[in-house]
Amino acid sequence: MKILNSHIIFRYFLIFLGFFIFSLFIWVRFIRERLPKVLPLNLSWIGLFILIEICLIYLYLVYSYSPFKRYKEPNPAITTIVELLYTPLIAFDTYIKNISFFKPYYERFIIFLAYKFTYIICETSIFYFIFAILPRLILVSALFIDTVYFHKLHYIYKVLLIGVLLFLNRYISYSLKFAKESLIKEWEPLMCKITCVYIHGVYDYDYVPDPDEEDDEDIPPTMYLSLKRFIEFQKNMIMYGKEKFDYRVSGTVDFIKDFCIENNIYKSKEEIPRGFILSIPDQQYRLLLSSLEKKVDDITQLALVIESYSNTKSDDKRYKNILCLVFSNYLLCWLYILIISMYKNAWIDLLVHLSLFDKIENPFI
Repeated sequence: MKILNSHIIFRYFLIFLGFFIFSLFIWVRFIRERLPKVLPLNLSWIGLFILIEICLIYLYLVYSYSPFKRYKEPNPAITTIVELLYTPLIAFDTYIKNISFFKPYYERFIIFLAYKFTYIICETSIFYFIFAILPRLILVSALFIDTVYFHKLHYIYKVLLIGVLLFLNRYISYSLKFAKESLIKEWEPLMCKITCVYIHGVYDYDYVPDPDEEDDEDIPPTMYLSLKRFIEFQKNMIMYGKEKFDYRVSGTVDFIKDFCIENNIYKSKEEIPRGFILSIPDQQYRLLLSSLEKKVDDITQLALVIESYSNTKSDDKRYKNILCLVFSNYLLCWLYILIISMYKNAWIDLLVHLSLFDKIENPFI
């Protein structure tokens, strides 16, 4: 009981922490009033470290998007740290999406977006340009003009709100992945098998014809796949094979029983006899199969949109080069701000006068 209570307390602690981090991010990034800052800046030690950190971050981003970088597996330590940082936010987001009143509307809306985004994500890269490239171009242009021409940080604060598009870009991408995994987890136990034409290398076992059966060339061999594996297979065939496979999906006995009760074929599970599937009216049975197939098609559409977005983000050299130039300009601007600010304060002033407490009165005088 104590273990259960501690688990619940920790879960709600993560949810509240995620809500706090999300609220703080929104306030700091988009709501907090910012006054113009004249360059060079009066640096405190915190300001100095923040500027150095910003420059190092953009240096890493320039390297990441440069054409000279060779692909390497992500560092496991960095991946673990990033996952830990995002854990409270994921806990808060999962809690919101799983609220019983909100969940059905969220799932319908995200599937609606997956179909509506077919053109701007799958067929073109309009989505990625509008939500990931254009805001960065506007922000870096404002920073460059402020730094080089006006010598003060002013107009960059005027256009910070366009950063909402960058936030939506990440959140929509994450929500599509979350919806896909949630729907697979929810519906896989309700589908006993998905049957489609046998493809070598997809099924766990090679097809071996039964010598006792008569050969029928008109009936190709079939294979049974789980929902998760079929979604991956169908997505790859549509994306790279340019072919959509026909399939048949079978529901579990419990799912079919629940369907019969919901559609008033039987009043309760106790009344359902053995072999009841044969007694389901044809129209109702077709409705049952179409509901299962609709779920499979919806999850497949989510997988297609996610794959198309991922390909544009990682493989499109045009956008990688643009982002490399954008982050290079960010790096140059912040390096310039750092250098002139350090020059103004001078090294001796940095060592002697800068302090975390330079604006706090001495309480011991």
